[in-house]
Amino acid sequence: MATFVIKNLTFSKNIMGKMQNTGLGMILNHDWLRVWCIGIWMVVMTIPLHAQRTLLIDDSKEEYILGYDYLEILEDSSLTLTFKTAQANNKNWILNKEEFPFNRNPNYSYWVRFRIQNKSRFDKNFILETFSPHTNLLELYVPDENGNYRMKNAGENFNFEQREHINKNIIFDLPRLSSSNSMLVYAHVISKNYSGFDFRIKSVNYFMYYSTNEYYFLGIYYGILIIMALYNLLIYISVREKVYLFYVFYVFSGILSTLTDDGLGFQYVWSAFPQLIPFIGLHLAPNLLMLAFALYASSFLELKRNFPKEYKLVWYTLGGYGAYYLLINLFMPSLVHFKGIYIIPFIITYVVSIRCFWKGYKPARFFIIGYTFIFISIIIIQLRAMHVQLLDIQLVPGNIFTVYALNYGLVLEVVILSFALADRIRIIKKEKEDAQKEIIERLEENKALQEKVNRELEQKVAERTRELISKNSELEDANLQLKSLNEKVNEMNAKLDYDNWHLKKDLKEDLKARIVDAEVSYDQFNNVFPDEATCFRYMEDLKWGNGYHCRKCNNQKYTKTSKPFTRKCTKCGNVESVTAYTLFHGVRFPINKAFYMTYIVHRRGNKITLDELSELLQLRRNTCWSFKKKVLEHIDTFKKKSKDGRLETWEEIIL
Repeated sequence: MATFVIKNLTFSKNIMGKMQNTGLGMILNHDWLRVWCIGIWMVVMTIPLHAQRTLLIDDSKEEYILGYDYLEILEDSSLTLTFKTAQANNKNWILNKEEFPFNRNPNYSYWVRFRIQNKSRFDKNFILETFSPHTNLLELYVPDENGNYRMKNAGENFNFEQREHINKNIIFDLPRLSSSNSMLVYAHVISKNYSGFDFRIKSVNYFMYYSTNEYYFLGIYYGILIIMALYNLLIYISVREKVYLFYVFYVFSGILSTLTDDGLGFQYVWSAFPQLIPFIGLHLAPNLLMLAFALYASSFLELKRNFPKEYKLVWYTLGGYGAYYLLINLFMPSLVHFKGIYIIPFIITYVVSIRCFWKGYKPARFFIIGYTFIFISIIIIQLRAMHVQLLDIQLVPGNIFTVYALNYGLVLEVVILSFALADRIRIIKKEKEDAQKEIIERLEENKALQEKVNRELEQKVAERTRELISKNSELEDANLQLKSLNEKVNEMNAKLDYDNWHLKKDLKEDLKARIVDAEVSYDQFNNVFPDEATCFRYMEDLKWGNGYHCRKCNNQKYTKTSKPFTRKCTKCGNVESVTAYTLFHGVRFPINKAFYMTYIVHRRGNKITLDELSELLQLRRNTCWSFKKKVLEHIDTFKKKSKDGRLETWEEIIL
């Protein structure tokens, strides 16, 4: 340092000597001003130039973070630079000034270089690790002892098993170096996501310790979530309430989200399918988490039943986000993608839960507490993913707390939401108990009121019964008198009925006699045969009045069937109707009209015309002609078969 000051002082004197003959030298002849200028010059000359630093690895630490001026970055907007061209290009490299640099434009590729030197006195092995597991391609160029560079690659464009180390992060071995030599390492980064150049050098022993603990705690995290999901699934199978099923769906959606974020999903689930990573990480996992949370929140808060306006607000917001998401991903991908819009449905749901609690829905309290953790973790992840900066400082840098923010939030939320479900059940149970208690009190009041009413009714019934007994005694006396009067009236009615019957019988017999002896009108004939039943009953007497005999087997025993005026033989089962084998078999107009036509044709023969019959009986002329012909044929047949050729009555041609 002293040598540097003396050299600068000598150089300053020479400069001042050369400037004495100039106008500026004239001004600097003053001693105090000369001393002041020399002092400023010495300060300026003692400030070293800002250049890339070499990372010295010694025995004081097990981990070294490459940031700030340890890195130089070259942005390749054309995506055409090769390693040799990037190595030869010394003009466009920019010295890094950030603690956590990242690819500011995911459409470009980036070259990063850093220099390391091993000052460790112990023979240690070191590895290079990056905490950006979602890098599509990372090519590392490491020199060997002869200065020749060898390329290693890894990233989400390759199958997981092709990595140099089977770990969720990207790990590369570093060669051993002597303490006298430094090593310039190049890294080529291509990532369609915002990925940080978070390079760390660790000793192998420390990496094994750190990695084992990290996997151990991640195993505890996923174990807690899976146990809680399975437990609530069993509860759903038992009680069949949808809120538990939605809770299980939400927990598994959270598991899928963290599996994509921490890289364990690529390691254990879809290790042979790297092409699934963009779809799961950018589309499936976050949207499933949002949908599952909306379903669970709506069911837990009972929005549809208790808060219909808030229910519509939540789902309209979710639908609006879905439309925007489809628009920018399927139909208009050129539109600007506002990543912060993802948290809007979560914010709306959070506000709605607070409003539900404000309106008196007590189960929302634990829900709000649990969701506060997940809400904060989602904000942290979004701010970290978007690399939001404040005064050129990254607001949420990538570290173990911000990288696993969703994991912490989910575990805390799952535990608290379990209390929320239990609290919800307790509150619902208490409400049911209060409702049952109120119902019991009302039932007791109703019972007391009913007993009072019953007592009053019993008194009134007793009074009314006494009145009825007295009235009944009076009615019994009146009934006895009426009974005696009714008996007398019945005797008189019976005598009148008997006399009327004999009178009607005598009239009918007289009319029948007149029908046989002399011609009667159609109206008079209808008085004797007014309907079909009377005609069939008369034919039944004519046909079977002297006894039944079967026309097939001559059996004389029969049974009646469901159809009136028919008889069934008990021996052969032959069924015979009253009109079978008679003049009226197959007649399709009223039988009483057929009776009268038979009667009048028998009386007049061909003297009565078809027009007279048609007008008298209100039948068609063809019908009258057909049946009249049939009657005349029966008359001729009967006369031929009779001994004397005479037909006394019209009934004789019926059978």
